[in-house]
Amino acid sequence: MAAGFDDVTFEIVGLTWEIEEPQQVVDLIFDSIVRLPMILEKQGPAARDAILEAIVSGAEAMRENGTIRFAFPAALAVARKP
Repeated sequence: MAAGFDDVTFEIVGLTWEIEEPQQVVDLIFDSIVRLPMILEKQGPAARDAILEAIVSGAEAMRENGTIRFAFPAALAVARKP
């Protein structure tokens, strides 16, 4: 290939994040997404509460058999440099 790699493979890997409580989504946002908490903090109290409630209710809507599951793909690329 142009970059000099051999044996290049690529696949989409299905991943699932399973949680018990929808509040865990909000916790993830505040613990690991840098800019979104700053944007939320700039909202007025009513708007911020409405956004957070929408996140929680959206997560709750994904509950199946007692567990909330978020499916997301990941791209896995593997190559060998000769």
